[in-house]
Formats: sequence, C-alpha cells, structure tokens
Amino acid sequence: MLLLITSCGAPVRRHEGLLLDSPHVEPNRPDSVLFSNNRIRISKIDSASYFQGRETRTQPQDSLPYLENLDEVKRRLMGRVIFGASSYLNGLSSVDTAVDGASLYLVRFANGDSLTFREKPEFTEIGFVRYYPTEDVLVFEGGHSSDYAVDLRNGLVGPELVGNPSYIVQSPSAKFRLNGWFPGQECSSYFIQRKTKTGYQKYEDIPLHLTEENFDLCTIVDSRWASDSTLFFRNTYFDGFKDQRSGFFKLLILDNEEHSQ
Repeated sequence: MLLLITSCGAPVRRHEGLLLDSPHVEPNRPDSVLFSNNRIRISKIDSASYFQGRETRTQPQDSLPYLENLDEVKRRLMGRVIFGASSYLNGLSSVDTAVDGASLYLVRFANGDSLTFREKPEFTEIGFVRYYPTEDVLVFEGGHSSDYAVDLRNGLVGPELVGNPSYIVQSPSAKFRLNGWFPGQECSSYFIQRKTKTGYQKYEDIPLHLTEENFDLCTIVDSRWASDSTLFFRNTYFDGFKDQRSGFFKLLILDNEEHSQ
C-alpha cells in the first residue's frame, strides 16, 4: 500500500522557537519601498494595510503529497534515480550502490540527461528526506540541516533553483508561487516561481538585504496572495516580532505577461 503524507506548511524546524505574538494594529501610513527592479517591488507596510481584507485574501499554505519511505521511493523511481551509501576512502568521497543508503549516486532527468556524484560531488554529502510526486522533486538534507533539491521533470539541481516544496504558496490562478529553502543558517532564502509550458521556473529572487541592515528579511510567515501580482507577508526572527526589522510587507510582480522559458 502506498502511503502519501500531506504537507501542510514548511517543516517545523524552520520556525522552531519563534514567538509569533499578535502585534498591535497600527494606523494607515504610506508604504515604504525598500527594493525595486524590473520584475518585483517590495514595500514595508503598516499592520492596518496588511490586515485589511484579510479574510478575502487569506490562502492556506499549499498542501502537496509527499513520500518519506525511501524503499517506496526507490521502487517508484527505479531506473531514474540510484541511491547508495556515502563513503570516504583515500581522500576521495563516493557513493557505494552496493550498500543501502540515502545518498545520491545518479539521477536521470525526463529529457534523458543524467548526473552522478562525479559531476556533483555534493551528492555524497546529502541524505534523502522526501519525494514530492506531483512536482517530481526530491528533497535532501545537507550539513547544518540545509536543504538540497533535485527537479527530475525540469532537469534542475540545487535548492536555489528548485526550492523546497514545503515552502510553496501559490497565487490565485497558480501563475506565480512563493518558494524557498533553508541554507543551514538562521534565515531562509526565498524566490518567486512562474508557471511555464514545461513547469515552474524561477522568476526572481527575493533579496534578504533590503537596506543597510543585515538580513532585513529572515523567516517569511503568514504569506498570502491578494492577486496574481500582489503578495502580502510578515517577516520575523527567532525572537519573534520583537526585532525592529520584523513587520509587514507587500511584494508586487511588475512583469505579469505570459512567457515561457
């Protein structure tokens, strides 16, 4: 029997220790633009603007089915993915397929291309976490609990391109979606993906440095789309919303025309 476990948000470890207390609702004041290019604009907004119409905009974190049983994943992906145990001998790292393990020896993408640990040495340093069948994405964990991901359908390798599906929040028509991943430090990284004919592709990174402060953005929570071009979210740190850089934000997508990559 195939067991599908439903993901309802980013892994708990991403938000452990956060003090998500309800802030005082501030009076309306003009938005403060912190970042803008030809694709996105990010503004800091007051809490009144964030909460206004919340009931009409709120969208739950997307739930994507995933598999955590490695034996089942091996059977499902037979011929496409080969796992093995990491080994280190004579100063060289490798993956031994004769030994049962969760490291990555080989991936074969939908277009027929393939990669092994010889081309991607980081395959020897990661361990299987989940497989998302609807996305055809494998998620692994590396050092310091960092994310690593492989998109078998689109031939993408690396969390900065693939993200971690547990972060995904889709816009109303699913034209865009928020995605992200954990690099192994305090703050997560985020980006916007756009739907194309071949699947979702990275549209634009969300910069963590918006001002002279270090890491103006750290952990995005309570994100929701008001439309396919407007995303509202809150930013927080491990001390909750007490950090002066915490607050409410609005992201506008400026290029909203259909295109494919």
